[in-house]
Amino acid sequence: MMLCNIVKVKLKRKQPLGKKEIQPIFTQDSMFEGPHTEVICPSCKFGKAVYHELQTRSADEPMTIFYMCANKNRKHRWNE
Repeated sequence: MMLCNIVKVKLKRKQPLGKKEIQPIFTQDSMFEGPHTEVICPSCKFGKAVYHELQTRSADEPMTIFYMCANKNRKHRWNE
C-alpha cells in the first residue's frame, strides 16, 4: 500500500498588473499606403476606401478587413 503526501502551497507574493498602452494596428498614415477599393463609406457615402486584411481569429475563420474612407476630410474607419 502506497501513501501519498499532500502538500498545500500558499502563494504569498502578489504582483500588481500594469496596464499597457494599446497601439493601433494601422496608423492613418500607413492606411493610405495600402490598396484602394470601390466600397461605399457607411458614414459619408464616399465611393472609395483604403483597406488592409489581417487574420485576427483562428485559421478556419475569414480574415478581418479594415477599411478607411479615402475622403481625406473624413477618415472614417470600419471593419468587416
